[in-house]
Order: sequence, then C-alpha cells, then structure tokens
Amino acid sequence: MGKEKKEVKYAYLDFGRKANGKRDRKKITYSSKKELNEKTRQAQLEKNKAPNSSNITLDEYWKLWSAANIYTRSPRTVEMYELTYKKFEKLKGYRLKDITTTDLQQLIADNYDHPRTCKNISLLAGRLFKSAVRDERIHKNPAEHLSLPKYKAEEKRPLTNVELEALKTVELRPMDDLFVAISYYCGLRPEETRALKKSDVDLDNNTISITKAVTMSDNAPVEKDTKNRLHRLVPIQKPLRAKLEKYLKDHPHEILFCREDGQFLTKSAYIAMTDRIFKAIQEELEKKGFKRYYPYKNDDGEIIEGTVSKFTPYIFRHNFGTMLYYNCVKTGRMSTKKAAQLMGHSEEMFIKVYTHLDDDKEDTEEFFNEDEII
Repeated sequence: MGKEKKEVKYAYLDFGRKANGKRDRKKITYSSKKELNEKTRQAQLEKNKAPNSSNITLDEYWKLWSAANIYTRSPRTVEMYELTYKKFEKLKGYRLKDITTTDLQQLIADNYDHPRTCKNISLLAGRLFKSAVRDERIHKNPAEHLSLPKYKAEEKRPLTNVELEALKTVELRPMDDLFVAISYYCGLRPEETRALKKSDVDLDNNTISITKAVTMSDNAPVEKDTKNRLHRLVPIQKPLRAKLEKYLKDHPHEILFCREDGQFLTKSAYIAMTDRIFKAIQEELEKKGFKRYYPYKNDDGEIIEGTVSKFTPYIFRHNFGTMLYYNCVKTGRMSTKKAAQLMGHSEEMFIKVYTHLDDDKEDTEEFFNEDEII
C-alpha cells in the first residue's frame, strides 16, 4: 500500500487592523501541530521585523520609500529629494497616519518666501503619501490640496548686444575660452560640455558627437547618458574650428575640460571656472562703460540689482537656440525637427521653448550675425 497522505489544514493568523481599518491577517497551511507552531513563529518574526503598519513614522516610511524609489535616479535628482526631505524635520517622528494637510501646509508656510522650495515640498509629499496609500499604510493622501505661493521660473534670455561685443574682446584662459566657444557655437548643455573628449571631435567631418553628460554627486563628477538619451552630432562652425584645432594640439589629456590629473572637473573646480569666466566678462563690460552690469553683493552682503540678470552657463545655450530659431527656422533654412535635434530637444519642446519669442515681439534683427549662422 502507498504511504497515506497527510491531511492539509489551514489557519489564519490575526495581527489586528491595518491603517485603513481592514483586518491584518495571514493565511498559513499545515499538516501537523508542530508545523503550525513553526509557521506561526516565523510569521510573527517577519511581522516584528517590519515597522508596524499602523504606527510607522514618517521617517521610517521615508527610508523604505526612498530606498525603493529614488536611489536609482540621477545623483542630481537624489540630491534634490534629500535636500527637500530635510524640510520635513519637525514631522519625522510623527506617525504617518497622524500627519494632516494642515501639518504639510505649515511646512509650506515656513518656506513661503522660497516658492521653488515649496514646489519641491509639495512634489515630494504628494509622491510619498500617494505611495503610502497604495501600500495601505494610510487611506487618504494629506498632500492632495496644498496651497503654494506663485512660482515663476527665471526667464531664459539670449546674450545682449553689449555682451556679444564683450565676448569678442575678453581674454580668457585656453580651457575657459574653449568652454565658452563650444557652449556658444554648439548650444550644448553645461553637463554635455563637461563630458567632451578628444575622441568626440571629428575635424575631418567637422562635427562633435554628443553622447555623454557629467553631473555632480556632492563634489564628485559622475559620467552618465545625455538628457532624454538623445545622442546627436553638432556641426563645428568656422570661428570654433580654429580654437578647437589649437586646443587639441596643445591639450595633453583626453578629457577636454579637466583637472591637472586629466580627470573630469569636480563641482568646485567647475564653479571656479565659470566664476572666472563671468568675472572676466563683467570686467570687460566695465571697461566699455557698463558699471554694475549684473547684480552684485555690497559690503554688507546685500544683493544690489544690476541692469540685467546674472550670467549662467545656460545663457550660451539659450542664445544658440534663439539664433537657431530666428536665423534658420524662421527663414525656412531649417526645419523645427532638425533644429530640435541639434539642441537635443524633442520637436515639441523646441517649439514650446522658442516660439514664445514671437509672442514677445522681440526685435529679431539683434540676433543676426553671419559668423554665428549654422
């Protein structure tokens, strides 16, 4: 006779109620009292290892959520989340289920003078508590109806005529000069320019290959794919070619913009380079009679407004895109699709960013310069 099969039984272990009010139960199967006791013990051990669903604090849930959701993102995104979470300091010990919309609105009130920070607080809270609802830690998202201060992103602008004139005569270090030239004549994002290597430059075909970007994790450079993973070739314009040929001949390292050891620029080294560039341009403008051209800090540390907004590396990219739109797209010499490819944008994004210039009724003539037409 065959061996007699044991009867399989089942039981439910009751752990009380979840945050949403439902029973927290676990079904186990067993065929003997010994097996039932062992599975019960294991289930209880596993339950005790996890934070109690009904009593889990914001900080406990943040650690679980962030480990699963943000640490696969870019270093810059991770940094944004971590800096924003520091604004939740007063709520970290609260039980997740006890946090109300009023608590979150108070965080917004505490940072009301910083609209961008408020926007990030709302974004993080929305995602964090939405996930908690899906995980059945809470049954309602307290971040759904937060009131935020009006946030207006700083308007992008091209270079002014006097800035263009200053660029023609300003004296810069070779590396600084090439950084400006590539940014200006190719319209690259700063992180794309930082990633360039000699092997990306093809003088025979007169192109530069854009396939990588260098972002920053704290002070350390991190090489990664380009934004949207859109690889592209950009043409080398005549004024840039002469600078490139000389720099490639004299530069001893593979990475174009690097430290003395040939490695990518750290965040502090990159900031030092851009500060040198903008200081030199400011001094050149002052020579031409434009005093206090950009906002500056006085002896008391107060910011005094200048006649135009301060330089950022992105101004060269926006200037390139503006010229591309007026000199090539508007004149029918280039399609918006091709212009978008050169910028590393989708066609939809290029139209959204640059066609608003028509609505502003800007004087297009100031953007025409034959040396700068692709």
